[in-house]
Amino acid sequence: KAVVSTQSTGYKELMKLLDIHKYFVQFEIYRRSKDNHMRAISKQQGINYSEMIFFDDEYGNIRTTENIGVTAVHCPREGVTWKLFMGALKKHSDRKKTPTDT
Repeated sequence: KAVVSTQSTGYKELMKLLDIHKYFVQFEIYRRSKDNHMRAISKQQGINYSEMIFFDDEYGNIRTTENIGVTAVHCPREGVTWKLFMGALKKHSDRKKTPTDT
């Protein structure tokens, strides 16, 4: 339900073009570590980190978000494929809740 990015240009136009902006309720678009984005989402939406799935093409962001309990999935530059998405759901369902939940 949220979009996280450090890229502040073009995302609104792209989301409208793809007609997917209506599926998101929160936008965390600023230059900070991804754990800051996740904290903001957790606070605003009232969800635990263990309930989140995060996709990114940078391994550093994957490690950062996994360290706080988010299910993080590395996706290549090609983006999120159906196979990758289904694998992420399996990874997420297999994880146990961690004591880092908020």
